[in-house]
Amino acid sequence: MDDSVLTNSGDDALAGRGSLILAVGMVLAVLASALDMIVPPIGIPVALFVTWLTMRLTGGGWSTLGMGRPRSWVLTIVLGLGFGLLWQLSFILIIGPLMEGSDSGPDLSRFEAIKGNLQMLAVYLGVSWTTAGFGEEIVWRGLILGGLGRLLGGGRAAWTVSLMLMAVLFGALHFYQGVVGMLLTGVTGLVLGILYLATRRNLWVTIIAHGTMNTVAFLLLFFGFEI
Repeated sequence: MDDSVLTNSGDDALAGRGSLILAVGMVLAVLASALDMIVPPIGIPVALFVTWLTMRLTGGGWSTLGMGRPRSWVLTIVLGLGFGLLWQLSFILIIGPLMEGSDSGPDLSRFEAIKGNLQMLAVYLGVSWTTAGFGEEIVWRGLILGGLGRLLGGGRAAWTVSLMLMAVLFGALHFYQGVVGMLLTGVTGLVLGILYLATRRNLWVTIIAHGTMNTVAFLLLFFGFEI
């Protein structure tokens, strides 16, 4: 997004219009994402279309969301893979043992069909890198977090509030995983948001990290491990 659309002091009407379009686009993207949690895989493609339309109407492009070319593809890939593996490993070594023997873990019954089913594994691995890794990062970290931070002024407090609100909404929309699942997903969204901000709002690291996390999780489910 061209920031002048939101901050051009010479045209207050244009700035106001750009801010309104951005705000409406974010709300519609959240609603579309909620639809995806109920009737997948419709919602995320709709949310991506809303994101694209919002960028067009505000005079921006994909690079504004963080899809610009990174300085080093090698470093980006290494960081994304390493972070994704490390985060998923922490779930296995820390979260898993804490929940062992209890019924309070996340509800993953939605993915029950993947166990031992190679065809379903292939489907979910595809989802890991498309609607989940690619789509959710553009919508949630790029549009929601990035857009809200800009709307609130772009200062440290603005990014902090935007980060927390994004994480809460991201977790809440995974309601089908139960309360614990929402909490864990919210924390994951928070961590991915921090990673997005730490890499100067470039989405490629978080896309790779998100896809890696889901890939490891689905492989574990396929082989019958509890996560």
